[in-house]
Amino acid sequence: MYKVLIVEDMDLTREDLISLIDWERYGFELLPDARNGKIGLEYAKRYRPDIVITDIKMPVMTGLDLVEQMKKENIEAEVILLTAYEEFELAKRALQMGVRTFVLKYEIDEEVLLRELNGCIEALKTKENMRKVRMKQYLETILAGKNEISKSDESILEWIGKSVLILLEQIGKPLMYPDEEGIRELIETEIPGSKLRVMKNAGGGILIFYRVHSFVSEMHLDSQIKEFVTKVQSLFSSHMGLSMAASVGGMIRKNKDILPAKEEAEKIMKGRVFHKGICILDQVPKDEKAEFPVEIKNVMKLIEENLEKDSYENLSTSLENTLCRSVIRTGNLYIWRKVSEKLLYFIMHRCAVMEQPEIEERLDKFKREFQKMDIYSFIKEYEGIIGMLETSADHKYSGKVRYIKAFIEQHYSRDISLGDVADDLGMNAIYLSQLFKRETGSTFSAYLTRVRINHAIRLLRTGEYKIYEVSEMVGYQTVQYFSKVFKKETGKNPKDY
Repeated sequence: MYKVLIVEDMDLTREDLISLIDWERYGFELLPDARNGKIGLEYAKRYRPDIVITDIKMPVMTGLDLVEQMKKENIEAEVILLTAYEEFELAKRALQMGVRTFVLKYEIDEEVLLRELNGCIEALKTKENMRKVRMKQYLETILAGKNEISKSDESILEWIGKSVLILLEQIGKPLMYPDEEGIRELIETEIPGSKLRVMKNAGGGILIFYRVHSFVSEMHLDSQIKEFVTKVQSLFSSHMGLSMAASVGGMIRKNKDILPAKEEAEKIMKGRVFHKGICILDQVPKDEKAEFPVEIKNVMKLIEENLEKDSYENLSTSLENTLCRSVIRTGNLYIWRKVSEKLLYFIMHRCAVMEQPEIEERLDKFKREFQKMDIYSFIKEYEGIIGMLETSADHKYSGKVRYIKAFIEQHYSRDISLGDVADDLGMNAIYLSQLFKRETGSTFSAYLTRVRINHAIRLLRTGEYKIYEVSEMVGYQTVQYFSKVFKKETGKNPKDY
């Protein structure tokens, strides 16, 4: 509702104005009325009216003096001046001072008053839109680091008090053209009482300036912010089908806090590479030059050697269960960058040797996008390319070796031997053993063990089966022997998964 202040020294005229229309029905809130300009100024400073209806001539302080003093106090209300015929020259002076309109007292009725009030509303809306555009431009220059903060430090947010800056980024791909006002209206509608400003971030994603309640203790502030962010992420998911990661930047009390808060939020968001899907981040991740831990060195060497030998059977296990977890434990962006760059080099080198156009096309896209991926998305895409390499590599094997590999994949849960394959093919088992070793570099039993352990790891990671159940499902008769083989192959016990 628009707040209206009536200032009139004649009691009868003031009472007539108050009773002339149903103010609330037309969207207006009447403030306490004033009988002279001095009282009117006090009320204007206290209540900050949107519209002031005032007589020109009054004792103590005139309407023109009231308008002048309101300007000095930065009270940007629309003013309707009431004047008698003989005060016409004063009214013209008032118009020169920026007063929007004046009304002759003897002409005022319901229709005239509503017409002037509606004119004030249109002028207020125009001012508000212009102010929003101006403030948005000012805010954009601050966020870009191109503006010297003025000494007055006038707030460019629509409220007084502390705010927190939240950065949201779409998971998977950037949110290119966010509807800033639409997002703000959605959040304020679905989360009643929230006050916020939404801006597109030049570096990607959107920024939300969220007013925090001043009465909330520091102890409960974090939980309030996280509760709000969780609700916002849910709205993006339910109304727009978007999964959003969030980082919480610094607190904003004055304009000079805005840029540092944004920069902090962007630094924190870099830690998203260690998280899968929707998340709320509030700590700047480590980004320090450091040596690879021994576990990462070993698995990187294993991946490089296996790729060189076209041995792909246990690469997924090495990537998902050893490398991924080890890198996440470091929490170090520097280490992840170096790991991802080395992995990319390994696979580029292998793909160059294979000379497969389809693989090279997928790899080219991967090279363009890998730096924007989280670790889980990176590993998934890496495994996809490895799968294509494995399929391509299979073509270099003879039909008999491909048959043996397919037989193992189909029957690994049973007690099988190379003799079973030889019987199926009607061939000599010793000859098949030598052929398989020559083409794959592995014995039949070693290859079967790798296949069984890889399947066991996948089953254990689901959390749906007991260890003894997994042991039986992958072809081991006793859980003790299964655990012994598992430890020898992976360096870990089954219970570690």
